[in-house]
Amino acid sequence: MSKFETLGEISDISLGRDFRGSIEADKDGEVLVLQPKEIFSESIDEAVRVKKEKVGVLQDRVLKSGDILCSIRYKFVSMVVKEEWLDKPVIANSGLFIIRLNSNEYLPEYVSAFINCFFERKEFQNVFEKQKQEKIKDGKRPSVRLLTKDCLSSVSIPKKSLEEQRQISANIRETQSKFRAVMDKLNEEKKRIDDEYKQVTNEYCTVMEIVYGDIVAK
Repeated sequence: MSKFETLGEISDISLGRDFRGSIEADKDGEVLVLQPKEIFSESIDEAVRVKKEKVGVLQDRVLKSGDILCSIRYKFVSMVVKEEWLDKPVIANSGLFIIRLNSNEYLPEYVSAFINCFFERKEFQNVFEKQKQEKIKDGKRPSVRLLTKDCLSSVSIPKKSLEEQRQISANIRETQSKFRAVMDKLNEEKKRIDDEYKQVTNEYCTVMEIVYGDIVAK
């Protein structure tokens, strides 16, 4: 039987830097700012750079290798910060939670992979459905699904040996990789069909317009 510890017990969780509006990008900026789009793509190729003076005090904001970033808005996903990203100061914006493990009995890759697996479970989705129904009952308009710190902190992480953690995270990563590859192909096909649909529709409308013009001109 697995022993469980909550994420709040094994890590410190904080919110990224709030820029209070859109981030003012500067191609010569010394600081890299990660946003949810980087977490979804697992790439920093298009990450925004900003000047240090736009960030304020850096010491308590700079990310470390092994930090886990988690989106606060649906669709929820997490990712581990990679060492090769840190050749310059890197911070996260307020669209992301920063999870920094304080226990050496857990691997960041395992915790991140397990969280991603948990996010797909019905019990997790029920939390947001309950919140939605409560708002509707109170006459309020349902808002965008937001992940709270309390909700994230309460996620129970099964304690496994380090070797088991490596295997579990590898299995989950492989599943995610296969899913993304299939979805990329489906999205490409969907775009092709959408483009073809628009072209055929436009051609049809153009011909019908010509026919209509010919009829009323006679």
